[in-house]
Amino acid sequence: MPEWLERELAAGLAPVEAPGALRERVLRPRPVLPARRVSVFLIAAAMVVLSAGTVWLSARQPVRVSNARWNPATRAPINDHNCVLCHTL
Repeated sequence: MPEWLERELAAGLAPVEAPGALRERVLRPRPVLPARRVSVFLIAAAMVVLSAGTVWLSARQPVRVSNARWNPATRAPINDHNCVLCHTL
């Protein structure tokens, strides 16, 4: 190894004194805060609420759907009783 590299390594890797506070931090570490995790109970409760809401919404009075259509030429509703409108135009 070159002599200049030996001198640089000796200067850069020379022993140093640790700060006094380091010993305190090593011997008495700060308490670790527990990770905030969403509990399984909370997830299950949310799923139950969403499921109940879905069932409640689907059990409400159904939307009334009319089978009537409009004849654009006459603007009259077409249903089973007045099919003549369509066939007479």
